[in-house]
Amino acid sequence: MRRWTRGRWRSLRWPAPPSSPTSRSRPTPNSRAEAAATKPFPSKEEIAKTLQDAGPSGADPRPYLEQLTIPALWLYVTADREVPVDQSVALLNTLKGHGKDFTIITFPDAGHGLLDSPPTDPQAPTTFVDWVLKQVHAEDA
Repeated sequence: MRRWTRGRWRSLRWPAPPSSPTSRSRPTPNSRAEAAATKPFPSKEEIAKTLQDAGPSGADPRPYLEQLTIPALWLYVTADREVPVDQSVALLNTLKGHGKDFTIITFPDAGHGLLDSPPTDPQAPTTFVDWVLKQVHAEDA
């Protein structure tokens, strides 16, 4: 886990577990990530059912997306355990149909850290930079 401190991201460290043989140690952030990576990836149907069963979360992005008046780039990955890709893309396509200047790009089999170092898809950084340059040059014209 990381937090923003003094102008940069810093890792949070778990305290050392007590030395008592009866105590249980807390999982480290890395062991949680490893456990998530080995957990079977849910199907699209399972994700849709989970979202439907959960009901509204109270955090609806649609009103904010409807207010956007600038071009927007949306990069999605198909192996994302944190973002419901199909539902997100469907919402954006609906708004795109209403005239929003949205570019939606999906990277098959890439993970959530699309622009991490190294990226989960090597084409992502170039795709991002090319889109930004295209927007800048469009304003110059």
